[in-house]
Amino acid sequence: MPRKYSVEFKEKAVHQIIEMVRLESCSLQRAYTEVGELLGVSHHTLRAWYRDSASVRDNSDASGGETMEEELRRLRRENRELKRANGILKTASAFSQRNQADPRPNDLLHRRVQRSIWGRGHLPSP
Repeated sequence: MPRKYSVEFKEKAVHQIIEMVRLESCSLQRAYTEVGELLGVSHHTLRAWYRDSASVRDNSDASGGETMEEELRRLRRENRELKRANGILKTASAFSQRNQADPRPNDLLHRRVQRSIWGRGHLPSP
């Protein structure tokens, strides 16, 4: 016969799961298992309580406790940083391609030898 748990017990169990995931950065599955062992409840039961919990839905809508203004500010700042990094990478890529496609004519490292390398004609006289 299934045991009946109070609403308070269920809420505390769900709160422990949320705190374990947040503080220890572990997976939900691991949190279900560990909290279930502590409380003597199946991890399947805890998963159902977690899914049905109104506090989980509230936390997921608030995206980690940020208000919409804070999230918008954070995303705009991140967007600016990514655009700046993208511009740097584009410039570096263009510079690198230009150097590979058109080596300088006086560059000794990339100069092409026009004369034949066969025979002794290119060697200096003794």
